[in-house]
Amino acid sequence: MKRIALLALLLAPMTSFAIPVQWTLDGFLISNFQPGGTAEGSFVYDADTGVFSDIALTTTGSVTGGLSYTTVIDNAFYLSFYQAGASGDDPTIALQLNGIFLSSLTNAGGVLTVNPETNVAFFAEYLCGGVNDCSQGFGFAMTNWYAWNDTPSTLTGRAMTSVDEPGSLALFGAASLMALFVRRRRKA
Repeated sequence: MKRIALLALLLAPMTSFAIPVQWTLDGFLISNFQPGGTAEGSFVYDADTGVFSDIALTTTGSVTGGLSYTTVIDNAFYLSFYQAGASGDDPTIALQLNGIFLSSLTNAGGVLTVNPETNVAFFAEYLCGGVNDCSQGFGFAMTNWYAWNDTPSTLTGRAMTSVDEPGSLALFGAASLMALFVRRRRKA
């Protein structure tokens, strides 16, 4: 019985891995009528837990002058992010990745098309009255983007190196100590 319990303790950490995916923008052109700027950066998303981390998206050369986006918008139709420092009912700007739904982000990674239709304008940066009303359909489009020269923008996801969860490491350590204790006890 002790051997079975020991074996279960030793094998448990082997099944506990969290492998999130880092998603990176390719640096697409954003414009109202001609190439104007880029939006780029990355974020990490774990589809198993639904948790975003390390959000670092930026725009440059747009009518907003270039901003940083660091928080995901939970109630958005498409994948969207708040401007850094946004809070409460203060007006804020959001970055929307049209064509990308939350369900598109899996732990398998891959390449997703952001603006799927060429020669069709999608708004990328838009002004919201505040973080509470910043979902698709609300706000004023400040910068539209096109798939310029028939080249759609992409969001590329690659799995990050697997990392043991802290609880699994503690469990593995406890199992190792128990095995050592049982072995020394038998010798005595």
